[in-house]
Amino acid sequence: MTTPPAPSGTPALARADRAASFPDRATAQWATQQVISQNEQVVHRWLAQSTRQRLVLEAAWPSRPDPVGTLLTTGMALAGQEPIPVRAARVVLRRSGSGEPGAHPFTVHSSLPVDL
Repeated sequence: MTTPPAPSGTPALARADRAASFPDRATAQWATQQVISQNEQVVHRWLAQSTRQRLVLEAAWPSRPDPVGTLLTTGMALAGQEPIPVRAARVVLRRSGSGEPGAHPFTVHSSLPVDL
């Protein structure tokens, strides 16, 4: 699933009123790969047809026993609450490369746990 564009036509990106983190590099890599794999057809369509420079993708794993990360909003922090465990992630891809054989068509611009 993709995040709808913001009113200005740019993709909706991470909001500044929250902080999120993965517990370790392996979990971050796993979640990033899963989000891209689960949205493979969307990625192919974006590369082939879209002129947008960025693509925002999301995926969730509600039945996963361990959370993929934690999330703390500014409001939660001000209320003295602890970060919550989350089982979803958002990945922002950015076009790169020249389109030549062997060149990577995109790079991961950001990857973060989210609460869907």
